[in-house]
Amino acid sequence: MINDTKMSRENYPHNLDIAVRWSDYNMARHVSNVTYYDYIEEAVVDLLKVLGLDWDNSSVIPFVAESTCRYFSEIPFPSNVSAGIGIVRIGNSSLTYQIALFVEGSDRAIALANFVHVFVDRNTKQPNPIPKGLRQKAETFLLS
Repeated sequence: MINDTKMSRENYPHNLDIAVRWSDYNMARHVSNVTYYDYIEEAVVDLLKVLGLDWDNSSVIPFVAESTCRYFSEIPFPSNVSAGIGIVRIGNSSLTYQIALFVEGSDRAIALANFVHVFVDRNTKQPNPIPKGLRQKAETFLLS
């Protein structure tokens, strides 16, 4: 059973509006499940920008280690989507995010995802501690 607070838009400290494109829909006018992952990744990348990750110059970069998504409702045609995102765990070299997708006009999640990044040395690809400044900012996005 899903905790109801995870399903409500107001419980996520960062939100991103995402335009649903015509090409996101299939012939049945449903958004493909793989496209949900595009929206999830877009939300994670947006939060990392807010946290100050310098993708081009940082010696430590995030790699996806795990992702899951539970689907509760389809994205109707036409629609706009909003992603609510927060952090549920800060490890030594990893961040675990929780992302809820919402359709315009509803505060109840249509999908709920978990997404884990492991931070690695850009050159060796070996796990590295999360940079101190990024870690400090990440703490402000922890979900309760």
